[in-house]
Amino acid sequence: MRLYTTLSVILFSVLFFSCKDSDDAPKKIGQWKRLNDFPGEGRTHALSFAVDGKAYMAMGLTATAFVSEVWEYDPEKDSWTQKKNFPFFVGYDGAALGLNGKGYMMAYPGNLDLYSYDPQSDSWDRMPRLPDDAGDFITAFAIDGKGYFATNAESAGTRNDLWMFDPATKAWTLKAAFPGEPIDQPASFSIGQKGYMGLGMLTGDTVPNSLYEYDPVSNTWTKKHDAPASVAIEAISFSSSSAGYSAMFVPGQNQETPLYKYDPQTDQWNADATLPSGNNLGATTFTIGSRIFVVGGKEVWEFIP
Repeated sequence: MRLYTTLSVILFSVLFFSCKDSDDAPKKIGQWKRLNDFPGEGRTHALSFAVDGKAYMAMGLTATAFVSEVWEYDPEKDSWTQKKNFPFFVGYDGAALGLNGKGYMMAYPGNLDLYSYDPQSDSWDRMPRLPDDAGDFITAFAIDGKGYFATNAESAGTRNDLWMFDPATKAWTLKAAFPGEPIDQPASFSIGQKGYMGLGMLTGDTVPNSLYEYDPVSNTWTKKHDAPASVAIEAISFSSSSAGYSAMFVPGQNQETPLYKYDPQTDQWNADATLPSGNNLGATTFTIGSRIFVVGGKEVWEFIP
């Protein structure tokens, strides 16, 4: 079983650079709001997805063990309800998406097995396995009710494949390969009808700041403007309806985490509201409607763009 920096912290130096748009107009900065703490034992590297106005957080690593717990979050009540445990294995990290009324999750050490969650019956089903031989570091984004899973990783022999999963047919379709270098723990998000992927960490602890845009209509990738900072391993990424965000945890430092905003209209990055907590290592994020949430340990924060 491979653990991330929770058990083996990778030390590296990060250089930050300021960026400036073509005009000097003031930029709108987001705000953070502290919500009720998560009632269970604090954890890292959990997987989360949103379905029909509620979010679901599964598995993860507590201070002492991996857990198979599943929790439901109600944003209207700011409350959590424990559901049935994930029945197949105890794991951590991977990729999870909400698609057409169900959640879909691919976690380690389950490798490329995909599982679906039905909130109505509080039950899990095994889906067709992703037809690839990739190893660690699966990432995913959703576009128009379909899931796009990238098998990008630093493992030897790994291909930069992108696979589309259609929940209606339960079928996998191979798409255009990611054109960048294989990435350890890449960031990914979607804005409108486009997907975005990049950042992360390369083999040898090299920290890239490249970003690529995926267009499902033309099935093509386009290189976009580099991030203004090296948003590296353990990055937290999420998106609103009009922008993408990535925040970097600096290993070994319990400090506030810089947040950067990507605007696809201008193809520019700008510094945004710093995460107000140092408890961001292995945090998970989910979006419910237009509301964005970050859960780190026991802390729950809402980001208001």
